[in-house]
Amino acid sequence: MKKKLVIALAVALVLCCAGIGVWAAGNYGSEDDPLVAMSYLDKVKEQLQSDFDDALTEAAQGAGAASGAFVSLNLSESAVSLDAGGEVLCLESGATTTATLVDATGGGSLAPGETLAANHLYIAAADTLIYGTGEVLVRGVYEHG
Repeated sequence: MKKKLVIALAVALVLCCAGIGVWAAGNYGSEDDPLVAMSYLDKVKEQLQSDFDDALTEAAQGAGAASGAFVSLNLSESAVSLDAGGEVLCLESGATTTATLVDATGGGSLAPGETLAANHLYIAAADTLIYGTGEVLVRGVYEHG
């Protein structure tokens, strides 16, 4: 008799819990009582899209040269800021640097303020600014403009 009573109480408890679960699932996050307001989600979506677009633009700015291909730039328009390890190849004389560059073509190094030789490949030993006139090819992380 006790066993039947315990089983009946267990079944009643399970049915009660199941009923409460069904009721909670039906009312939790309904249109009348949402978990998160749609206006909040719209704001978050707009912010995430804006952050993504900004990051994509920033990454694409020097992506051509960072991917291994040389990019042609004209120094007459504006200077080029080249990160350490970046490479620059001057197609004509007239460019100057603000930091030490390693001359990979002729050997040695180029001190700040010296003019880069035409058709020499230089590697930036530190972040540097290359300015002057003429066309250069750059590879690595850089900013132009």
